[in-house]
Amino acid sequence: MPNLKPIIPRWRDWWDGLLSLLFPEYCRHCGQALNQYEDFLCRQCLSRLPATHYESNPENPVVQSFWGRVPVDYATSLYHFRKGEVLQNLLHQLKYRNQPEVGQLLGRISAQHLLRCRDFPQPDCLIPVPLHPLKEKQRGYNQSLLIARGMAEVLQLPIMDQVLIRRHYKPSQTRKTRYERWENVKDAFALSPAHPDYTHLMLVDDVLTTGATLEACCRTLNQIPGAKISIVTVGFASK
Repeated sequence: MPNLKPIIPRWRDWWDGLLSLLFPEYCRHCGQALNQYEDFLCRQCLSRLPATHYESNPENPVVQSFWGRVPVDYATSLYHFRKGEVLQNLLHQLKYRNQPEVGQLLGRISAQHLLRCRDFPQPDCLIPVPLHPLKEKQRGYNQSLLIARGMAEVLQLPIMDQVLIRRHYKPSQTRKTRYERWENVKDAFALSPAHPDYTHLMLVDDVLTTGATLEACCRTLNQIPGAKISIVTVGFASK
């Protein structure tokens, strides 16, 4: 009886190639048609994501931004967030154009960077920064939770998205100064009655700007006895 195992993948490749010709998908940044081996981004745009390489530096600018503010075990941002570039476009689609699948894509590729880092401390769980329920209803989803889901696929970690509660609906942080951002969120979070049994908690967010929101989250999580907190964001907005 002939061995058909080598034949099946070739048929699948042929079928996937035919589908990509008949029903092409397009790169979320440049609009170029994707081939069957590309997902959401073409290889050229994927290569343009400007990696920070902070994950291998224990005193990187992300860690330094929390010095003297809150104790953080580990912190990194995977890509530089710059106006007009690929990451800004993707996050704009995620947050304002109802493209939730972009969040999971960014989570997956960010987690792949972390896995290649020997200094990455494996946390016990991922905690996405919460949105206020009203804001989440308006947007349709929490972008940080979607990013965390993409990371969880790769890192094989549980997500604890009920640990932090956003108590107040606050105005957008976009045009606020560093102090105004801190004032805006300093008392915005509370712990849910059910604390996690895990001790190493990793906060997940989309972009680090001033760190005010993440600082407020850390202060709240520090109420858990013995908690050790790390931070990962997809983007880092240089000041």
